[in-house]
Amino acid sequence: MANWLDDRIYGLRGRLTPADEGSLWLLFLDGPRGEVILASAFADAMAHVDAQMTRNLVRILDHVPAVAVLLAVPRADGRPLPVDRQLWSDLEGHDAIPLVDLVVVGETDYWSARSAAA
Repeated sequence: MANWLDDRIYGLRGRLTPADEGSLWLLFLDGPRGEVILASAFADAMAHVDAQMTRNLVRILDHVPAVAVLLAVPRADGRPLPVDRQLWSDLEGHDAIPLVDLVVVGETDYWSARSAAA
């Protein structure tokens, strides 16, 4: 039986195209293990993660009234790049942001930052 995260990944894969490679998806949830109520994608956002990009993302996440947020980065092989790990590291310390996880979504596999940190 699939778990909650597997279900979210499956739903996201159904929406992805090859053009989404390296984009950043923000999935706003109605609870920490809830349903997606809003999804927003930023094309090529993960090409270069820097302090300004992180600050802008924090501003967005601070002002959207969502109970929880799942971040997703489409990468064909499902493996994180250093910038993906860096973004998780930069955002994980912000207590005001209700982050559930950052996942790198591949065609058949995915990587979870929260699971990798455990």
